[in-house]
Amino acid sequence: MRPSAAVLLGWIALLAAGRVGGQVIRPPFGLEWGASPQQVLDSARQSGVKVLEHEETPGHTTFEVSISQQPFNRVDFGFQAGHLIQIVVRYPTSGNEGPGLVGSLRAEFQQGLGVGELLETGRQQNADGNEETRRVFRWQKEGCALWLILLEVRSEGRGRASEVTAVYANLGLSRRLEIDAAGR
Repeated sequence: MRPSAAVLLGWIALLAAGRVGGQVIRPPFGLEWGASPQQVLDSARQSGVKVLEHEETPGHTTFEVSISQQPFNRVDFGFQAGHLIQIVVRYPTSGNEGPGLVGSLRAEFQQGLGVGELLETGRQQNADGNEETRRVFRWQKEGCALWLILLEVRSEGRGRASEVTAVYANLGLSRRLEIDAAGR
């Protein structure tokens, strides 16, 4: 019996990103929470990824990279006061692949973090008149969180499209940086 493409994509992505484990939710790609934008950019460039967008506002820096040869195609990095606090990994899906990929990723995250909390599941009509279905799971440990999000959109003219996103965040570091900035 051959595993589905979604299961294989999820497995390959987790191998590439590194395992989630231990008491703290670690960022993927071998990175460390609190790394500087330059450290992350240098690491990304050494891996041959292309920086698509770079934005700086007072106290915050974000950049998006495009990654080829991986099951995920875009990664967004978020920094606060020069420290890595968030990574968003986006997986392209087509047709009915989204739920299968979410199932694979969820099973892998549960191996390292336990059962995730189902935060949201539901359907509604969006502003464009299309039906949106969302499922959101969360794991939280030691001030860090991981959200796994499936968004499916059904439109009459285009059929069904979906996106799977994994959001890693260090909420404790983010809050500590806010407090430090307010105390200055």
